Amino acid sequence: MSKISELSDGGSIQSGDTLIAVRSGGNVKVTYGGTTTANIDGGTIDGTVIGGSSAAAGSFTTLTATSANVNGNLEVSAANSRVRLFETDTTDLNTQLQNQAGDFNISRLDDDAGGSTLQFSIDHSTGNISIPNGNLDVTGTVTADGLTVDGNAEISSSNVRLDLFETDTTDLNTRFRHNGGQLLIRTTTDDGLTDTTRMSIDHATGDVSLFEDTGSTAKFFWDASAESLGIGTTSPSTILGATSLEVSNATGSEVIVFRDDGAAEDGDFCGGFVIGNRDASGTPNHYAGMWANTDTFGQMTLKFAGGRSRYEAGTPDMVIDIDGNVGIGTTTPAAKLEIGGAGEGIILASPDGTRYEITVANGGTLTVTAV
Repeated sequence: MSKISELSDGGSIQSGDTLIAVRSGGNVKVTYGGTTTANIDGGTIDGTVIGGSSAAAGSFTTLTATSANVNGNLEVSAANSRVRLFETDTTDLNTQLQNQAGDFNISRLDDDAGGSTLQFSIDHSTGNISIPNGNLDVTGTVTADGLTVDGNAEISSSNVRLDLFETDTTDLNTRFRHNGGQLLIRTTTDDGLTDTTRMSIDHATGDVSLFEDTGSTAKFFWDASAESLGIGTTSPSTILGATSLEVSNATGSEVIVFRDDGAAEDGDFCGGFVIGNRDASGTPNHYAGMWANTDTFGQMTLKFAGGRSRYEAGTPDMVIDIDGNVGIGTTTPAAKLEIGGAGEGIILASPDGTRYEITVANGGTLTVTAV
């Protein structure tokens, strides 16, 4: 009988239903009963079966080759199935594809396959994807129904932004932008093409600005270095070099304090203004102030106290009532100026600087005394 190695192109050996034929180029075709097949027993590839009714039905116990070309499906079946891709020009930087416990895992694999590090995992039962060791670097656009970050989230760019689009309104969306060292909060349109600045924080200075309705001019400004607040101005004045609050407008400004109570009663406190000093010795703070209380008709008398104890007790040194009468030492002035208190008077200075005290006795007698 001829050996296969002795067959020329187109030659064949047949025994019963088995036909071994050598095709052009040295390829060997084995048929049995008209069906192409090859069952190899013994050697390093014992148990290898090639063929069947078609080439796709072939299975391999072990297959070593310089390359493989699969024209169809490739199936790897086991309780812990895996495919390993070894790269020959690196060290310990290989890839292992593995399906285990319902998860598809991609791992970095050592050259000796003795150690691996999980890099990417898909849980087939839930559809969840995890990257346990590393970062997700996406060039392009990510679209998702939701995002949960367990840890820090970073967005990096020279002009980075985060847009929050609300689906039940029109052109009322929020844009966070970081540009030029400033954090900007803006209102943006649904198409994201037009935005209006609402607030800015300058990281270099700490200044904070709130903008008017058009988003072009800051109208509420915190000057961090001067520790001053400007309403209507971005340069609040510090006339005496101290922290200040300036309200500025071309048509004038108001500072208004209301008690929002539709059932205020006589004597109820409505608002106040206090000037104080924090005593460094640790004694209680000292201050003076002005305040207003309502009467039975909702009208208010403006009251002034020069000391902490009288301010806290609600005992004024001077009042201005609803008729414009000024009372010193009395809370119910009956004239444009009334000075109350037993034995008290007023002191006037003459042109030469001499000071005279004028007092009134019972019966209306005036007494003038140089002091």
